[in-house]
Amino acid sequence: MAAKQVKQNAIAVKRKAKIAAKLANSRNDNQQQVSSKRRNTKVSSTTEIEEQQHILPT
Repeated sequence: MAAKQVKQNAIAVKRKAKIAAKLANSRNDNQQQVSSKRRNTKVSSTTEIEEQQHILPT
């Protein structure tokens, strides 16, 4: 009986470890997406902004 309980505990621990690993991976993916978005955002100069808004400097 005790051996069966130990085996069930081991299975439960493995299952929890898999879930924890998946969560950690998805968190890492989200963090990488956020940081790559930060890197890709470019600070526009005022002339570029004026061109985008079709306001040409006089």
